[in-house]
Amino acid sequence: MSAVRSDAVVRVVAMAAACVAAGVMPAAAQGFAACEAIFTGDSRAFCARLAEAAEVTQARVGLGFTGGNPVPGTGSTLGRRIRRVPRVSVAARITGVDTDLPPISSIGSSNEVGFFLPTFNVDAAVGILNGMSLAPTVGGFGSADLLLSYGRSSLPGDDGFEDSPSSWGVGARVGILRESFVVPGVSVSAMYRRIGDIDFGDRALERRDAFFGLSDNSVLSLRGTVGKRLLMLGATAGVGYDKYKSDVEIVLENPDDGDVYSLNERVKTDRTTLFGNLSWSMLILHISGEVGWQSGGDALPTPTNFESQSEKGTWYGSLAVRLSI
Repeated sequence: MSAVRSDAVVRVVAMAAACVAAGVMPAAAQGFAACEAIFTGDSRAFCARLAEAAEVTQARVGLGFTGGNPVPGTGSTLGRRIRRVPRVSVAARITGVDTDLPPISSIGSSNEVGFFLPTFNVDAAVGILNGMSLAPTVGGFGSADLLLSYGRSSLPGDDGFEDSPSSWGVGARVGILRESFVVPGVSVSAMYRRIGDIDFGDRALERRDAFFGLSDNSVLSLRGTVGKRLLMLGATAGVGYDKYKSDVEIVLENPDDGDVYSLNERVKTDRTTLFGNLSWSMLILHISGEVGWQSGGDALPTPTNFESQSEKGTWYGSLAVRLSI
């Protein structure tokens, strides 16, 4: 195997320039276009499956860190306790995501890579604004919380992943209504999150037929939630939108010439999610369970006989223990 060939780089650059001239720049499809330009036959199909696997991994790992509700078990902002003393909430959350990738174990493989992805997170919220009262017992309009999060995922090494990334996030939650005896808690939130590098296989291709890696990973998460508690039992429902960005690298040998090629693209995808929480509250302690669904994305034009995984949605769930003071 030799180093990446310069003529392949020229071909890829020329192809990208042609896309710009035509006014067509679909980020997810460029990886497939590079596969089309360099590889043929089974290698082309395998390259396309790697591009799809990178996109699905991007969305599933990001979902494990973000989950659904940014403050488990409540749709209401925290606000302040008395005057300048903010309320504080800290939660330990375990989120699991059902994950299926296309056949990427080897060029001739026909077995999809399926696994359950667990992620551990610590989510914190600090009340910074109380907001305004619209009427007696109807308050919290314009209230705001600062959101912070740190997490660690656990990707399966047996399936070819080299490391499990960590993540941190920061954001804000703005109240529309604060929960009271007569109204539910309603809020919207935005959170920016960074995720560590993700590698499948090794760049030297010593242990596997190919490599893909995601770096410079970020997620912008928007959420809207509504929730109400009756005595100790609470229910929350919400909808969300996640925008993912990553630099994706694919390394693959071309059997036609025996050379190794490295393909690099900036991949941007988005997903919507629906989720629901049930919680049990005991003074300052809250135990919350969540179930949610993440939608699929656009199907990549993969020239294979295998079902597209990028356009399929997935279930996820979490269990959280939260202290609120």
